[in-house]
Amino acid sequence: GVLADDRSERVSVAAIDRGITVRGDPVLLARVLHNLVSNATKYAGEGAMVSIGCRREGDSTLLWVEDTGPGLPSDLVDAVF
Repeated sequence: GVLADDRSERVSVAAIDRGITVRGDPVLLARVLHNLVSNATKYAGEGAMVSIGCRREGDSTLLWVEDTGPGLPSDLVDAVF
């Protein structure tokens, strides 16, 4: 993927439910997705895999970006979120 070209990470689409519509500002939604993937590829570490997916959950849509990196140290989780 474009975000991973300069690194050893790989970006894959894990799961996409067809027919999902998300209401919102397309520029802001694209920025959020870009930031999540960019951070995952930046901090996951050498050779990490980054997966992107979305699915319907009731009346909501769940979008995720996850990686195989070490994650945040527990003492930083509260500061980040």
